[in-house]
Amino acid sequence: MASTEKKTFGQQMRALHRDIGFVTAGLTLLFALSGIAQIFRDTNFLQREIHTPVQLEPGLTPEALAPALKMREVRVERTEGTVLYFRGGSYDGATGQADRIQKEWLFPFDRMTELHTSRSGMPIHWVTLAYGSMLLFMACSSFFMFKGGSPLQKRGLVLAAAGVIVALIALFLTPVG
Repeated sequence: MASTEKKTFGQQMRALHRDIGFVTAGLTLLFALSGIAQIFRDTNFLQREIHTPVQLEPGLTPEALAPALKMREVRVERTEGTVLYFRGGSYDGATGQADRIQKEWLFPFDRMTELHTSRSGMPIHWVTLAYGSMLLFMACSSFFMFKGGSPLQKRGLVLAAAGVIVALIALFLTPVG
């Protein structure tokens, strides 16, 4: 039978914290795997190469290659005869044949990485917004788990402050770019 007693604010916060915590735990598992994969996005780990042949006009300069291949920039790394090799492919200036190389995440990481790269126009952004809101609630409601002024609450405040300080130090000591 359900209790008819009115719950105190602290009891309500504990119940919400518990229930939302379990949902957040499931989301955190997926976000953590996605985030770990994102760390290795500049390597070939968990990715495969897709080669796309493109026929262009012969004799293009590196500056003209970028817009023709729909790339930001083409920086030639080496030249062998008439073939230019650059990050993201190659181009034979004599024939106009280009090979565009793109990296694609393996399944299921191809979908999971969208959790970290979603924009406001994408449907998945509602999930990421809800997840961020739940994490914020979890952080705030954790301070209501113990009676005010108790040693456990004081310890929690010290640990929370330590977490903020560590995050700020990491942000300001890490080089940009």
